[in-house]
Amino acid sequence: MRGRLFRVLSASLVIFIIVEIGSCQLYDTFSSPSTAKGLLRREVISNNGFTVSYLGAPTSAANLPRLIYVHGTPGDASAFDNYLTNPMPGFESLSIDRPGFGLTR
Repeated sequence: MRGRLFRVLSASLVIFIIVEIGSCQLYDTFSSPSTAKGLLRREVISNNGFTVSYLGAPTSAANLPRLIYVHGTPGDASAFDNYLTNPMPGFESLSIDRPGFGLTR
């Protein structure tokens, strides 16, 4: 009896984990617009082959210090679109997608 209960609970846990992972992937697929409120989504490919996606204003302020916003879990770079459209004076504001979220792969 105890062994059967353990197998049922183990199988339930595995199914729960698979559903949770799948729901996060679906969230990322449908909630990561290429643009948000007039912002541009850009990508940078790292030396390791990661594609890092981020949102920023259409005009770059490369001579200013950068303020980088990092979203929680789940989420994507568009979580900070209000901060990006009205940036802090004296800073270039960017919001990145963490690896595995949004369009970062």
